[in-house]
Amino acid sequence: TDSTLLPYEIACENARLKGRDVYAQTPDVDGESEEIFVIAADTVVDFCGTVYGKPKDRDEAVAMLTSMSGTAHAVHTGYSIIRCSDGTEISDTETTYVTFDELSEHDVESIISGDSPYDKAGAYAIQGSAAPYICGITGCYLNVVGFPLHAIRRAMLDNFGVALEDCK
Repeated sequence: TDSTLLPYEIACENARLKGRDVYAQTPDVDGESEEIFVIAADTVVDFCGTVYGKPKDRDEAVAMLTSMSGTAHAVHTGYSIIRCSDGTEISDTETTYVTFDELSEHDVESIISGDSPYDKAGAYAIQGSAAPYICGITGCYLNVVGFPLHAIRRAMLDNFGVALEDCK
């Protein structure tokens, strides 16, 4: 990914790349009666302009959580939607702000041992062991989980005239 991109742009570009990769592997659907879409997403944590992806190891997970202790950070989920019939692609980013309580070493250990931090941006899952330590959230909860359902529903409706609730 381009190092000149801002954190929210990185999330969006990662989602576009994921979506295009899947789209390139999708069988030709010309003439299909039903619309088929590829939806891809990528989440990054933005702490003071530094991107926190998935930690490489325990030390990095501890460092991420410790740095976010008692502060707010942004969670950006980029998403890409590609209509397979004609390759039309739209993408955007949803941002949610999350605030942690002051975290003791014990708290950080509890978060890390409660969930696998190595497959989560920022080393935590809002719906997991980090939940008791989150004292504030501004924006979409599902965005922090990793799939901004409301934003994707709205994008599908606005750009393709498709209501997710009508899909099978």
